[in-house]
Amino acid sequence: QPSWDQGAALFAVRGAQPDLWEVVAGGRVRVDGQGNTAWQPDPNGRHSYVKIQGEPRTLAMVIEDLMIQPPKQSAAAGPPVGIFFDTDMHTDCDDAGALAVLHALADKGECEILATVVSVKDPLSAATVDAINTYHGRPNLPLGMVQGAGVLRKSNFTRRIAADFTHRVKSAEDVPDATEVYRDVLAAQPDGSVVIVTVG
Repeated sequence: QPSWDQGAALFAVRGAQPDLWEVVAGGRVRVDGQGNTAWQPDPNGRHSYVKIQGEPRTLAMVIEDLMIQPPKQSAAAGPPVGIFFDTDMHTDCDDAGALAVLHALADKGECEILATVVSVKDPLSAATVDAINTYHGRPNLPLGMVQGAGVLRKSNFTRRIAADFTHRVKSAEDVPDATEVYRDVLAAQPDGSVVIVTVG
């Protein structure tokens, strides 16, 4: 589905809104050697997943409304949700949409993006994430990428974004290892206070 990643970002910040989501619990998500996931029912399982509740167009309208908002700052009632965003940002452009949704929610004061990392070895993916952060007025967010063994595939869109928009990434050496960014950012936050949004 083209809105999975945007939906994951929205769910991470706003939670299980009953008019949008049905939460399915009691199982485990299995990941095979190729990175494919499958749901396995298990009464002792602690994993869960969400399904669209009701008309998919309702969810699409919420996501579209967030994605078309220009960058701005405003305050929301209540404390913002701390978000750590982890993406491959190279196979599908819905990862870019998910990051745009998070920035729109941050502009509304509903979340605070603490860091963004890419789960691939492509510096153009990191440059794209940094360009999106910069476009939305957050050019200094911690940025990380996989260093060492990892996936490196050609993307259909990152080269163009990296060429056309401002970012800090000149080479892979400019970007810290994602594991270090995880460690540094999470260590600085209270236990249980951060939601990790992983899309890809």
